[in-house]
Amino acid sequence: MKQFGTLLTSGIIALCFSLSVAAQSSEKSLDQTELMKQFTGTWMAELEEGGTLIWEIIPLGKGYEQNLFWKSDGETYRTDKGIIGFPGNGGVEMIFLWSRDGEVSRDYGEFESEKRIIFKRFNIEHTRVYSIFDYNFITSDKIKMIWKSRGDEESWDNAEVSEWIWTKVKK
Repeated sequence: MKQFGTLLTSGIIALCFSLSVAAQSSEKSLDQTELMKQFTGTWMAELEEGGTLIWEIIPLGKGYEQNLFWKSDGETYRTDKGIIGFPGNGGVEMIFLWSRDGEVSRDYGEFESEKRIIFKRFNIEHTRVYSIFDYNFITSDKIKMIWKSRGDEESWDNAEVSEWIWTKVKK
């Protein structure tokens, strides 16, 4: 009988532990679609080489249209377009068509917290990550973005790193 009591106690402890782990995982799941709404609007960043970059994120059904306007001396010298959607696996996907060379890029990301999302830019075959974009909402009107790019290099050791501050444009 004593063995049965020990076995029963062990079983109850194991059951409680598994229920606790399950409850913790569901508490940590983040609604990627809802959190992405923070990006809606027009954002501006100062470019390191001078000029500004305007990023419009416009709701389009359940996804978004996005436009990048590269400006210098108040004049737009390049426009790039893209879409943002939700591929069904819980993440966020951005696709851009780059006007300078007609290339297409594909970024996949997930919110790690309510204020931070990390995107990985893949080659079009989705077999290799060559850039990482780490967005942190400082406030609802300011985002710090750290961009890290290794290009064609195998290692991240000599990656190019830039930091941009995106500020929401009041309309």
